[in-house]
Amino acid sequence: PAAAPQPQPQAQTQPTLATQTAQAQAPQVPAAAQQQTAAPQASGSCSIKNLIKNATLSHREGAEKVKEQQPVTQEELQMVWLALAEEQKPNLRSAMIQSPATLQEDGTTILFMVSNGSQKDWIMAKMHTYLSDTLRERLHNSQITLDVDVRKLEELPKTPYMPEERAKHIIQNNPEARELVKDLDLEIK
Repeated sequence: PAAAPQPQPQAQTQPTLATQTAQAQAPQVPAAAQQQTAAPQASGSCSIKNLIKNATLSHREGAEKVKEQQPVTQEELQMVWLALAEEQKPNLRSAMIQSPATLQEDGTTILFMVSNGSQKDWIMAKMHTYLSDTLRERLHNSQITLDVDVRKLEELPKTPYMPEERAKHIIQNNPEARELVKDLDLEIK
């Protein structure tokens, strides 16, 4: 019996330095990711620019829908204001509840007083347009304007923090506590 010829091992070719460099520089992107990224670029509808443009257009359309001139009352404003406050983030919600909006004499200007300048700046930069448009829509009056202003320090209620301040506050506002201090001959400094 003759031995079957053994297959000769084929010489393996070593990749050249040029092909190794080209392979290392080529980004390794899975095929599924290539398909996902190719589709939006072809249609052009998922760019950030288009998303912002569409959001701005829909916001303007919503604002333009309100063409009514329904008169607004302070009571109606308070109901809408508190409902709107409940939908906001905690800091803005707190500011809106602590300082209810007031309807000015012209019937279309709403005044929102805040505690400090940084609150005013943030509201004017981030929330003014949204709040104004929402108030116009919910109050059915396209002439509504929202003014944000800072309360003066003397308008802010003073809260007693220190124990002496608290004791004086209690004595001033509670006749029974005043009598107790007098009966026990206590000194409040």
